[in-house]
Amino acid sequence: TIEPMITTGTWKMKMDNNGWTARTRDGGYCAQYEHSLVITADGPVLLTEQPE
Repeated sequence: TIEPMITTGTWKMKMDNNGWTARTRDGGYCAQYEHSLVITADGPVLLTEQPE
């Protein structure tokens, strides 16, 4: 999985006590998107490809 994250402030992150929720240390806004892929003998295959 590739998960780019764009933040309005620092790139530094902290995890909540639930062990799942990530936040920026400065409390700035953050957007995340995810792509899943598999690497095959013929090259990478994007599993989350979306139609144009």
